[in-house]
Amino acid sequence: MNIQDYVGKRCLLVVREGNWSSPPTNEFKILEVSPSGNWVKLMNINGYKMWKSIADVSFVEELRDFKAERIAEVGK
Repeated sequence: MNIQDYVGKRCLLVVREGNWSSPPTNEFKILEVSPSGNWVKLMNINGYKMWKSIADVSFVEELRDFKAERIAEVGK
């Protein structure tokens, strides 16, 4: 997986923090990736932005934007 492919997209991610034995899966928008590729800037559903080490982030899946899909269908 290339994290650069998901910049600007909503994704389900597992972000390890502290001593969680099984960290939760949460929705984030991937905002940017550092030039080194070792850090990723995320925004959670509450608008909180954070930088996380790419080693602490596990990709689960990309979320589809149903609203954008509906607008595209209406425009056809």
